[in-house]
Amino acid sequence: MENFSFDKDYILENERVLLRPLSIKDIEHLTYFSMNEPELWKYSMQQANGLENLKNIL
Repeated sequence: MENFSFDKDYILENERVLLRPLSIKDIEHLTYFSMNEPELWKYSMQQANGLENLKNIL
């Protein structure tokens, strides 16, 4: 079994879901939610409500 490394980007995927780290390319998909639905980030450890906060986490 391989040891877990925080330096590696792990991707989990099956026929229904893809879980991967966020990247700057995701900004186009997340901007609407960041600007119009700030409550989505209420329980996040890093706030992404508003465009500047979103850019900071990406």
